[in-house]
Amino acid sequence: TTIVLKIGGSFLLTESGPDVKLLKEMAETVHCLKEKGYKIVVVVGGGLTARHYIQAADCLNASKGVMDHLGILVSRLNARVFIEALSDEDRVCAEPAETLQEVRVGLQTCGTVVLGGLQPGQSTTAVAALCAEYCKAKMVVYCTD
Repeated sequence: TTIVLKIGGSFLLTESGPDVKLLKEMAETVHCLKEKGYKIVVVVGGGLTARHYIQAADCLNASKGVMDHLGILVSRLNARVFIEALSDEDRVCAEPAETLQEVRVGLQTCGTVVLGGLQPGQSTTAVAALCAEYCKAKMVVYCTD
């Protein structure tokens, strides 16, 4: 059985950077779910950092697509940091997935997949819903501040 966790970037990040204590706490939640036999997809948002980059790009007259791409890059960086918070025993894919197919394959091979955004025009909340549908997840849990 698969569960999708959507973790808001603002939930995991402070103005000074990643909240290591909270990263460890969320990783422990994933570990507990894994011990109960669940496969886990974790979608991490871009948070305040993404908003700062998007705002800067907007001031530079960047297109909406470019602004979305910056948000995706930040969310993937946040996802990569979250992967480091997970333990080796949680059998997590070493890099953030970048497609729904990578999510599906990762679940089959590792059992835990972490990702950020997928494509311009989609929020990471939408990505969580897409992952849930694509992987036939039992539920989606939204974790936000």
